[in-house]
Amino acid sequence: VDKFLQFDDDIGGEEKFDDDVSDRENVMADKMVFSAEQINHHEKNQMDESNNILDDLDVKINPHGIERGAKLDKGKEVKAEPSEQEKLDALVQKCYETIGEELAHYKKGKLHRALTVLVKSPRWFDLLLLTKPKRWTTQATFEVTKLFSSGLKEKDVCIYYEFILLPIIVDNIERKKKLETFLYKTLIKALYKSKAWMRGMLYPLLRRFIEKCVDYFVSFLNNPDVLTVNWYTSLLLLVQNYRALMGDDEIEKLRILVMKKNHPKFSNEILKSMYSPMSLMNKIKDLAKHPSEDMV
Repeated sequence: VDKFLQFDDDIGGEEKFDDDVSDRENVMADKMVFSAEQINHHEKNQMDESNNILDDLDVKINPHGIERGAKLDKGKEVKAEPSEQEKLDALVQKCYETIGEELAHYKKGKLHRALTVLVKSPRWFDLLLLTKPKRWTTQATFEVTKLFSSGLKEKDVCIYYEFILLPIIVDNIERKKKLETFLYKTLIKALYKSKAWMRGMLYPLLRRFIEKCVDYFVSFLNNPDVLTVNWYTSLLLLVQNYRALMGDDEIEKLRILVMKKNHPKFSNEILKSMYSPMSLMNKIKDLAKHPSEDMV
């Protein structure tokens, strides 16, 4: 009987040992499942974060960079590392450089989504320059102008017309000696914002050629020859017709020119046209209408 009881105790001890082993295995299995869930959750967050960068460019792109949540580390807030911002900036730059390569060969079709969301971004101008607008095809210029003229505010449309569209138009005329068909259609489409077209296309173009005319006349400042009547007549007509579009620096250059190249008949007339009360009143009206601009 003692041997039987001893044998029975050994069996019970083995069963207890087996139960302890199985309990440990269950705990380890639970830990492995929990760790796997953590890893999957972390990977999912990383994938969602990377997708958000591409899907929400209109939200992520802003003057202050990407807005990332603070991380908690032992009860303290830790800001995102600068390297993350640099990586994002490099990604965005590469994205728009690639879009620029596509626009350089564009013929027809939908524009890239990253380009269409730029109308909602305050950094639209800097990012659009990354696409190198002068390399766009005429078809791409038409489509992009249609997008930005309707999607931007009038103030921003003026900037687009003056610093992106106008250089494309002038460069095309200088190279081809004429304006291509799609660019002509682009100018017509740009009239959708007529005030912006006048202020962003027409006036800057006039100012550019007026500056060249002023530089032409000023080039005679040190000319020892006696100037002709036609020369003075041309200068007088320039001042009478385009005084309102001249800047203070240009007026000062012409004043010095007229004082040095004095003519008994024309000099007084030219100075009167430059400093007439009507021209001063027009300047005051322009400043009242556009107080934030350098109007003349």
